[in-house]
Amino acid sequence: MKGLLTRATLLGLAGLTASACVSRDPREQCAIASRTQALQAQDRNIVGAGGAYEADTSLQARREELYRSQAARRQVAWQTVAKVLAPVGTAQEPTAIDAELPLWRTWYGGDEVQRLFQELYAGLPAEARATHARFAQADIDDAFGWNAHEVEELDNWPQERRDAYLAALDSQEKWDGIAGIGRASFSPDATRHLLRSYPEVLECMRTGVPAAVEAGQGAATQQALREPIVLSSCEAQSVGPFFVTQGQELHAALDMTGGALRGDGAALRIYTRDAQDQPICAAQGSETCTASADEALFVRVEAGPDGLEAALQVDYKTAEPAWAACLESAFPQTAVIIKADWRRAQFGFELPSYDTSAAALSEALAHDGEMGWGQGQRQSDPGPDDIYTVTLPNGQRYRLAALHIMTKELEHWQWITLWWSDAPDSDFGEDRPQALADRGVWRNYKMCTVTDFSEGDRDASGGFAQNAPTLAAALEAVHGGVGAPSWCSNPYLEQGAHNMGSNCIGCHQHGGVDVRAEEIIGDEDNFPDQGRSLLRNNFPHDYTWALSDGDKLGLAFKAVVDYFDAP
Repeated sequence: MKGLLTRATLLGLAGLTASACVSRDPREQCAIASRTQALQAQDRNIVGAGGAYEADTSLQARREELYRSQAARRQVAWQTVAKVLAPVGTAQEPTAIDAELPLWRTWYGGDEVQRLFQELYAGLPAEARATHARFAQADIDDAFGWNAHEVEELDNWPQERRDAYLAALDSQEKWDGIAGIGRASFSPDATRHLLRSYPEVLECMRTGVPAAVEAGQGAATQQALREPIVLSSCEAQSVGPFFVTQGQELHAALDMTGGALRGDGAALRIYTRDAQDQPICAAQGSETCTASADEALFVRVEAGPDGLEAALQVDYKTAEPAWAACLESAFPQTAVIIKADWRRAQFGFELPSYDTSAAALSEALAHDGEMGWGQGQRQSDPGPDDIYTVTLPNGQRYRLAALHIMTKELEHWQWITLWWSDAPDSDFGEDRPQALADRGVWRNYKMCTVTDFSEGDRDASGGFAQNAPTLAAALEAVHGGVGAPSWCSNPYLEQGAHNMGSNCIGCHQHGGVDVRAEEIIGDEDNFPDQGRSLLRNNFPHDYTWALSDGDKLGLAFKAVVDYFDAP
């Protein structure tokens, strides 16, 4: 029987080895470009399993409102930012300080997704590996638990060493540093979906991705919720609301396949808000309940005499061209993908500061953003009281320059990007909610957001002319008119010629397709408006590049599969 791959072997097989620093000058070794370092096994043991993201399931029903109102869009985006940055507790408490981590810092980087995949695939029976069987949800639940305790199985990390490691976390910076400085992070349900989708990922790597426009019809499934349910005798619990759009059905079922789960006599019902005693659908045990309606739906779970311990799975099913043919389905609404930009905070390095005022944007975009964001208008050296700063276990210090946030609460995702500013209360920070401004360093980050390829707000100022005039002016500067491409660009992340005129969503629609940004820019026949316009009716990897680019998780999955499938 084959043993587990080592990390070095896995990276070598996948072609993911990192380039080494050549210069001995620390300023050149740690250049201004972002760095990455994964969350390690000993750190995951302290952090515990990734925290769940609480999706706003009403957003899909508000899609038209968000399209037509920049004010509504920004209000929702700030609420999402607050949830992603919310301080949460961890599995182990520090011994020296009272510390917490932002929710997204508990999530999974590409290295951990690879580690989870290796564990799950190695655990499949030979006959299941032969058919590339999909991982059971309960097995993924177990893998998350195993990952949080993996370090306890390592001979070189005895309890005494782990205790000393924890005790050494004597500052908030060091505590924040245990989560690493990974470029990409995936919420638990985004990670679960990537793992579940490996059969389709491998098949698309073998046969190629679909064409941009597909006429074929298929039944698409999107996970809306998977949540553990523990009830005492005859107790009940309701979850929701869930909003079903035209042509969709809501499917709900109890998963009791895990060894420790129980649910004799359990019942499940789907009902509308005002008719709980008249359910649209009722099911027993693990049967599936199906319903559709033009109003909000709720799912009620009822335990039998012996209580209930199970996982509630709720899915949307839609008849349409396959949305994400190279995945099991579209990502669930609880999926969030993060991209971070970390800059060195040592050796005299400074941070470029960018002018995002109406005047600066108008001048740059008048030339089609040809020069890009450049190196900023000035240099700053913000300290840990002004910018989110971490100290890694090896003593290196980094600060967070920018943060992309993608949430699947909308069909085409909600796109939010934050960037640090030395003038944080003007233009794209002028409407920052006070509750977020009170959260320390986060008061110094500006934000823009889009939810669609085109702009639908007829008011170029977004309705901010009276209450946030500098924001109104900046929005006017990037407003191309109703129906024109939307705008949202991060000065730290959208580097390169023309990229300051981007909108995030246009590029990501090609996730999984063999195109690159340098091919998009300037090719007006195939990629009009700097790649910002909608060109597809299917999205092979549902807007994520993580499988084919970046972390190249598809290659990592294939490396593990090839290793175990070899004669």
